[in-house]
Amino acid sequence: MHKPRRRRKIVLCALAVVLVLVAILLYEPKRPPVVRLTVPEGWPSSTKVSLADRIARLKPMWLLRLQSQLFGPRRQVILESTLVEISERSAVELAELPSNPPAWQDTNGLRVWIVHTNAGWKGIGERLSESAGRNQMRPRIQTSDGVQATLSVQQPMTNGGVPVLTGWVVGMLPRLQKASIDLSVTLMHTDLETDPASSNGSSRSSHLHTNGPVAARIQLTNGCGVLMIYDGGRRLGVLLHPAKFPAK
Repeated sequence: MHKPRRRRKIVLCALAVVLVLVAILLYEPKRPPVVRLTVPEGWPSSTKVSLADRIARLKPMWLLRLQSQLFGPRRQVILESTLVEISERSAVELAELPSNPPAWQDTNGLRVWIVHTNAGWKGIGERLSESAGRNQMRPRIQTSDGVQATLSVQQPMTNGGVPVLTGWVVGMLPRLQKASIDLSVTLMHTDLETDPASSNGSSRSSHLHTNGPVAARIQLTNGCGVLMIYDGGRRLGVLLHPAKFPAK
């Protein structure tokens, strides 16, 4: 008499657990348009590995192949970007181009605009290119949903006999949502600066100046891109948008 009831309870509990798990997997919390992130110490040489990444690394190869067969390969994400070092005047002019106010700005020199590509996007790109000096880059970054991509364009130099690297390091981590891309961007630029000549006529020295690293997590909807201006001593301008908006 009691066995069918007990079995029914077990089935109902199992179904409830399955429904809760499905709801957790499908739930997407509403995030603010831009959030400034804390960069792990020593980035990009050392990065903090999340618990989810540690668990993912423990998955056996047969399970990864089964996931690919059941759910298909990871969605590809291609990001068009422009990275430049800009003057103070150009930074002011660029900040006036978007019709909307910054989605994020703080006292540490970071300003972020989310701009629709039909609303003055071409003019922003042209003005950013005009303001560029020798440190302009236009990389096309290709990665996949949930896969961190790190672009490093650096030149070896010497500072007082010590080898150093100068140039750009950019990290991008896209996570595809139903109607948006949850994009984390980390950037850093390093340059070798020559110090002013001293009054005693000694040889001029140089020092390594690093802008960043600075990071932000940005929610991009279809048809939108992002303009970032960061003032960390030297001003960096970053313009990026998906080459094609990938559907989840």
